[in-house]
Amino acid sequence: MDNEERVRLILGAVVTCLASVLNILVVLCNLTYLRNLPPSSVLIVSLCISDFIFNTNEAVTTLLHLSGQRIDESVSSHLYQVQGAITTFAAILSILLVTGLTVFRYATVVLECNIRPQFTFIYISLCTATASLIVTFPFMIGQAGVVYVLHPTKISATVAWYDPEALWMSIACLVVIFIPITTIALAYFEIYRKATRVIAASRHYSASPGSWRVRATPAAERIKQPPHPATQETPSGLVLYIGAGKMMAPRQDSDAERQRNLLIQSIALVSCFILGWTPYVLFGMMEIFTRSPCSVEFEYAAEIVVALNDIASPCLALIFDKQLRDNTVRAFKARHGSG
Repeated sequence: MDNEERVRLILGAVVTCLASVLNILVVLCNLTYLRNLPPSSVLIVSLCISDFIFNTNEAVTTLLHLSGQRIDESVSSHLYQVQGAITTFAAILSILLVTGLTVFRYATVVLECNIRPQFTFIYISLCTATASLIVTFPFMIGQAGVVYVLHPTKISATVAWYDPEALWMSIACLVVIFIPITTIALAYFEIYRKATRVIAASRHYSASPGSWRVRATPAAERIKQPPHPATQETPSGLVLYIGAGKMMAPRQDSDAERQRNLLIQSIALVSCFILGWTPYVLFGMMEIFTRSPCSVEFEYAAEIVVALNDIASPCLALIFDKQLRDNTVRAFKARHGSG
């Protein structure tokens, strides 16, 4: 092991270990309150679990090579197959969860429907089952040794993108990547269109004197109103309440403010995820189409960017999600008080 490789492994170990610690911190501090969290926050906690698995697996691989310990070739082959399957499973699960985060925002903003907690847990279970089925299929057909290999960076064991015998798995992974990415793009385009229409409507009514009729709602009428009126949300927090065919004056509602913050949160996390994984996707596509390994430097940079994304994601979640942040602070205070 030369000095350049040792520096790469040390940096990789530091980044992946830090990502693991930050993600498991969010998970442990919010696991007790999981049933009280909104659906998008539950997805974020699940995403942190997936990122923890991904980075812990890569940290173990990195530290194993950094230690310089020799492993029997037959043992190492099976070890890399397992590590490659775990890495691929966590990556696919993360993509599906981020897609769910976007779809949930689309359902809330564009379709104006509520996401039930039961549906959230069903969606997470389906994502886990789908990712598990994809990564275990090579073991079922006896091609795990061809599909999952240690990459030259010695940080991750994953799909052998350049190997023609693993082409079917590479294509399956690309499909899993590009279908969610397309879904995310279309969903946010519709969210943008909806926000644009609401902003235009608000400007029209605010420019017309007497268009808005502000009134206090009697207690008896409040009882008759549905607990969750249909709303139209915009990034500015404007909410147009629609009920009984009458459009009432916009008002700042706590639930509307929370939904607006969740929308901003999902946009920040999804954008960070796409930016973080884009270099690695480009690396994989280059190996698939050229049928030859890329340079170690390019692959290493792509893997580090993914790890940096996994560091940024829990930080963004705590910044934009008040409930996750409050639960984390509460957990630290309880720990400090008991100490």
